[in-house]
Amino acid sequence: MIAIRKAKTGVPKQQLMAERELRSIVDTVLRLAKSIGVAETEVHVDETISALTRFANNGIHQNVAEHTLNVSVRTQVEQRTARATTNRTDEDSLRAAIEASLSLAHSQPKNPNLLAMPGSSAIVESIVLSSRPRC
Repeated sequence: MIAIRKAKTGVPKQQLMAERELRSIVDTVLRLAKSIGVAETEVHVDETISALTRFANNGIHQNVAEHTLNVSVRTQVEQRTARATTNRTDEDSLRAAIEASLSLAHSQPKNPNLLAMPGSSAIVESIVLSSRPRC
């Protein structure tokens, strides 16, 4: 889901999703994982908006923008762990990511040194702004 707001210039301006929408994705993944029988699940939601403007001959030559949302799911079962990632947020795609992570975890050798995942904790919000030019 992409929220779009029109700027005064008439060009659509993309915005990051509201926190409640991101929390809804996390809650959905945890609910689906629990219904499948996965006891330990980690969810990482990463949303990025990148824009680039190139100038040539004193004018804008190219202007591109990209809005991405990735959901990474890590499951841990029987001293095995694996991660799967998707860029779709519908329930079927999230369920498929959980099942892929579970399948990958089962194909891993057991790791006796693998620690249990930490208990539930507060959601950590991280905002990174960068104006560093890309070459």
